Amino acid sequence: MFQKSPLIIKILIVCSSTLISFLLSIWLNGYVKSACFLFIDQVIPFLLTWCHIFAAFMFFQTFKYFRLNQSLYSQKFFETPLFFSFLGVPIFRKILVNSFFRHLNQRVYIKERSRAEYKRFIEETRQSETSHIFSGMYTLGFQIYFVYENEWKIFIWLGIFNVIFNLYPILLQRMNRFQFLVKLDKIS
Repeated sequence: MFQKSPLIIKILIVCSSTLISFLLSIWLNGYVKSACFLFIDQVIPFLLTWCHIFAAFMFFQTFKYFRLNQSLYSQKFFETPLFFSFLGVPIFRKILVNSFFRHLNQRVYIKERSRAEYKRFIEETRQSETSHIFSGMYTLGFQIYFVYENEWKIFIWLGIFNVIFNLYPILLQRMNRFQFLVKLDKIS
């Protein structure tokens, strides 16, 4: 979205979106301490998680091709189909594909069966994985803060939402990428 903007504009966009996310998180934090209903105790960490996802999303709308160390994206010895099945990643994929969340990132779907499309898809999985890593680390920072503040209920709910909205999407992107790397090798 903002890839063609000058560097100073990109930096301003990322700083602004991170600041907005942080200020929203602080504002929501004020409600955490006054929450007296179980429902509110769950909604606030949910909103906090989405504030952090917004910051990571804006970063990748600005710096689309930013990647971490390449070794992070390679398959580890334990990442087998059995490993992903044991963690329930295929079930998570079915839930995701059959919910409204499937509309959030249309770029991580295959449009045709071709070598170029598989390469594009593999690169999109790397971007999505990196975005969720950033979002997860941001949320983890707030979890540490809530431990420091002795707010264990919010810490636990943030942890649950961090697993659902960041860890499982990371695992799903990895599973998909490894499957399509095998398919890419088979296409001449």
